[in-house]
Amino acid sequence: MADLHVSKKTVGKLFSEMQNRKFVIPDYQRPYKWNIEKCETLWSDIENFAQTDAKSGADYFLGTIVSYVNDDRNQEIIDGQQRITSFMLLLRSFYKKLDDMPEDEDVIGLKNQLAPWVHG
Repeated sequence: MADLHVSKKTVGKLFSEMQNRKFVIPDYQRPYKWNIEKCETLWSDIENFAQTDAKSGADYFLGTIVSYVNDDRNQEIIDGQQRITSFMLLLRSFYKKLDDMPEDEDVIGLKNQLAPWVHG
């Protein structure tokens, strides 16, 4: 049996650690079920954070994510898959929007930051 390690991570650190791994939802987990209301709640929470806490240098709390690296070296998500999937879809939509914008230094910088997570 594998050792259990609990740690507090920023969203960026979590995604950085997942960068060279597949993000896997096991078959026994329920399928993605978030509706518009839950997605809007996530977006409102992120918006509120950006307008208040982010300015003070605080980290965004995505919630508890339980995962482990399986035998194939992939990151298997045991709990928090609805939130993390929604967050990944949000990042993909940001990237797509940036892809449609005229490229300048800021757009290129943001795309480079998002690319490992949307193409990985």
